[in-house]
Amino acid sequence: MNFKEKSFYLYLFIISLINIIFRYPRDSHESGVDGLLMHALSNTITENGNIGWLISPFSAIGFYPFSYASGHLVFLSAVKQVIDIPSEFVILLVGMILGVFGIFTILILSREFSTDNKFPLLVSFFFSLSPLLIRFTTWQGSTRGIFMVFMPLWIWFLLRI
Repeated sequence: MNFKEKSFYLYLFIISLINIIFRYPRDSHESGVDGLLMHALSNTITENGNIGWLISPFSAIGFYPFSYASGHLVFLSAVKQVIDIPSEFVILLVGMILGVFGIFTILILSREFSTDNKFPLLVSFFFSLSPLLIRFTTWQGSTRGIFMVFMPLWIWFLLRI
């Protein structure tokens, strides 16, 4: 590993730390109406052990009439059951993880346009610290955050095929 590779990984680490600091909560509880609704729905999945509103397998991703994309809710419920902490802190933890994961999804996409390390790092920095992404991945269980984080990966996949 040469110096350029080491510095590239160091910059990625620094961007990740900055993202975690920016997503550190300023309030004592989660925020947003969407987040509170997702919190209640993920608790319903945890308590009942099933998704009562799941009509078709396509409704899990929101591709069925009058359905809601429940994949994020199932993920929140699964994380809560695995690590056994309150739902509110699961939403905080998942938001921080999504924020850091967004760095890498946009990094993969930006590498399609430039082989130089500076451009992907710059794009990762600005994308991950964009106000909208920070808003939807900071202690809010909204499904918009996970959608925004996975969108660069979807675009990269479409470009590859």
